[in-house]
Amino acid sequence: MKLIKIKPRLVDHALLHKPAPIQAKALVIKRPKIVHEVSNNYSGLFNLIGFMILCIAGLIMYNRWSDKEKIETDKAHSIIGFNQYVKDSLSQMPAQQPTETQKSEPDINNL
Repeated sequence: MKLIKIKPRLVDHALLHKPAPIQAKALVIKRPKIVHEVSNNYSGLFNLIGFMILCIAGLIMYNRWSDKEKIETDKAHSIIGFNQYVKDSLSQMPAQQPTETQKSEPDINNL
């Protein structure tokens, strides 16, 4: 078998036209006039408000962190004070005799 070494012509170059030369007047670009319109762009305002909220939240968290020991001691003092109040109240109450209804109902301690 004989090999054909002819390249096929996929494009007919006779149909293509040469590009026209660029003229100097065609290079001048006319820029449209810029019209400044009043726009309602509130993104900067929203960002400022969000930043202020973050700053306030940060200050509150810092205050809580710095006063953490004081808050814990206040809680402990209030619990101790309440416990002491209950003990004093129980010691001042006269001993009560159990009534008939209390005698008939089973108590957790009497089971």
